[in-house]
Amino acid sequence: MSPQHDPTEPEDLAVERFILASETRDTSPQRYTEILDLLPDVPHDMVPHADFKLLARDVRAVIRTGDFVPYSNVILVAGVIY
Repeated sequence: MSPQHDPTEPEDLAVERFILASETRDTSPQRYTEILDLLPDVPHDMVPHADFKLLARDVRAVIRTGDFVPYSNVILVAGVIY
């Protein structure tokens, strides 16, 4: 019998690292902690918000949540599991 798949963990996505605005830690500390808790073993980079917006220009997809928490956007750097 194979183990049951957790539907919250995509089988075909591998998050290699993620990027946050450096302002997140001080402006939205609770959200910062939540993000780190969701991706505990994934390395991350912190960049100034202005740089984050420049990086966001080259993303492949956007998930718009309607969240109003300041600086809570995350760029996922991900690959596909084959």
